[in-house]
This record gives sequence, C-alpha cells and structure tokens, in this order.
Amino acid sequence: MTGHAPVMLQPCLRALNPRPGATIVDCTLGLGGHSEAILEELGSEGQLIGIDRDASMLQLAQSFARLLWYHDPDLPKHIVFHAMLSGHEPGNPTTDPNAFFTLFLFPQVLAVQPQFMGLRAPAIMKTTDIPLIKRTHDIAEAYREAEKLDIIATSGADWADKHSSLRTCMKRNPSSYKTLVEHGTIGDMLWRPLSAHAPVTVETETRALTLVELTDLPDFLRRGKVLCMLGPCARCNEHKGRLLETILGQRKRLVSHLVIDSRTARFVLEAINEGRIG
Repeated sequence: MTGHAPVMLQPCLRALNPRPGATIVDCTLGLGGHSEAILEELGSEGQLIGIDRDASMLQLAQSFARLLWYHDPDLPKHIVFHAMLSGHEPGNPTTDPNAFFTLFLFPQVLAVQPQFMGLRAPAIMKTTDIPLIKRTHDIAEAYREAEKLDIIATSGADWADKHSSLRTCMKRNPSSYKTLVEHGTIGDMLWRPLSAHAPVTVETETRALTLVELTDLPDFLRRGKVLCMLGPCARCNEHKGRLLETILGQRKRLVSHLVIDSRTARFVLEAINEGRIG
C-alpha cells in the first residue's frame, strides 16, 4: 500500500479481534497501516469505515484508491467511507475528508463497490445551530448509520500540547475556549473535551459536530468495543501519558482496549505507583 509501517499492529489486532462481516470505524485512519490489516480480517462481507481529518489522509486515500484497482479475492464486496468530521484546515481544503471521496468514484474499475457517508457541515459550529443541522436529511442519515457500529477506534490529544487540533480550533472562539478551561478540560478524545474524572458537557458557544459523544461510550461498551490508540504527538514527539491518566481516571469507563507507546506506559505506571490512579 505505502511505505508506512503501522505502530503496534499486532496488539491492535488482538484487542479488536475483528470478526468476518463486522463493521469497524477507524476514527484515526492516518496512513492506513492498521486499517489495511483490519480489512484483511473482515473478509468479503465486512465493512471498514475509515475517518480522519488531516493532510496525511490525502496520501492515504490516493494509495488506498490504487489498492482497490487490484481484484484480490480477500477484499470485501463493498466498503463504506464515512467521515465523522467535516471542515478542513484554513487554506488547505485537501484536508476535508469529504473531498477524498472523489478518488473512489470509479466503481466500474474498482475491485469493491464503494459507498460514502459524509458530513457536509463545518467541523466547528455554533452550538445553537446543531439541532437544526442534525435534522437535515444527509446528516440525520449519518447519525442513523453510526448506530450500526460494532467497534470504535480512536485517539486523543493532551491540551498541554499546542498541536492539539481541537484546542487550536476552540481557541478561535475565546469565550468557548475559556469555558472549557474553566471546567477543567485536560484533553480530548473523539473531538470532545475531557476533564480529570468525566467528559466536559458544559455548553459552549461553539463546539465540534461529532457522530458519537463521549457520554455515549459507557452504554456503547455494553455491546461493542472502543479501542483508544495513544502514540506520541506527530509534530513534537511528546508522549500522551497525562491524557491516558485522564482517560483511566474517568468515573465511567470510556474505553475497552488501549494501545500505547512505552513512554506513555511508563508515565501511567508511575502514576499508579504514586496512587494517582486507583
């Protein structure tokens, strides 16, 4: 596919244990190394739903489109490309996940039948506009399809890291950013803020439009899995130990499986030894 070597691939596969025919949503598709391996496990009846929003996704989507030209019998019969977030970095529309769909508009030559589920709305919007947005036909359909998920794979960011995408977006609205900080936001997962012991649910003037809320995850875990993969920041290489400490310290469990790097693991083990995590 590409020269990308996925980090901690086998631990991810053991944690997910993808079954033939399952539907998997990868919220941090990145360069697609994990998703390519998951795709092989799903078999001809499975669906892989890949969603992300950064510049590396364009390279991945181009490579993945080329991969689907080859008629491998192990490929699924169809794949659903699902964007959890809309919008893009200012000045760089190629980071809009909806734009990637155009790379797969040739089903007559592809080895699989592609389907698309986009979110045609800004990634950050006025909170008061969201109920109306959710009632529009396309977005309402996206929310209905999200109810079919078996596995959610995601990542997160520490707000002490200036490269957190959600932190950067929220700072464009000083009132919303101030409110989140005052309510103890330490980091984010699934583009929603987290405090030390619970998701931050305070209403702000602006927020991200997401298909899944953090407060939905405890109920989701009764029937599905949530895999959280926390590796170092791609820009500054800072570990995410503080974020993992926050995730593990939640009053209600938000994840079922974790895949982390060694520095993050050491940070959390020290927190456990010092009694900061029970």
